[in-house]
Amino acid sequence: MKKIALWLAFCAVLGIAVFACVPRLYLTAEDEGGKVVFILPVYEGDRYTIRFIHSVARRPVDEIYEIASDCSILRETVYDMMGAGLPYEPAAGQTFTVEDGKYHIRGFDMRIPALTYRINKVVADHTLLIGRDVYPLKRWAAPGKPLTFRVRRLTPVQVFPIWRALRAA
Repeated sequence: MKKIALWLAFCAVLGIAVFACVPRLYLTAEDEGGKVVFILPVYEGDRYTIRFIHSVARRPVDEIYEIASDCSILRETVYDMMGAGLPYEPAAGQTFTVEDGKYHIRGFDMRIPALTYRINKVVADHTLLIGRDVYPLKRWAAPGKPLTFRVRRLTPVQVFPIWRALRAA
């Protein structure tokens, strides 16, 4: 009986140690000083959107990104009207369609290791949409300050202090 209990305890400790060392993907947002202000577990192929109000056209624009193992990949842009500063012709390899009254440009394959947005002081109202969750970026960075998104491969041991700091804030 003691051997079985010792064996189970050993297996449990080994399982926890292995789990603590197995990395997985996270989408993080870092403030100007490099401090992680947002972290979310993700999978390759997941998509997220950054929505903002275009500075010239004053209309919402969605930039849709896909999670890769080492970066975000811009896949699509969506907007609801033609206007100054908004694209009207696709580049080579891209498609331009109108669906439900919105313009879609697809076929981007722009790999971005560090995606930085400067939070606008007046109009842009930058927002992260992922799954059903909506996060205003001004929640994590003051107007005029940058916010950088990264896809990072982290172990639970690396993630724990980040989550702890975020919960304490």
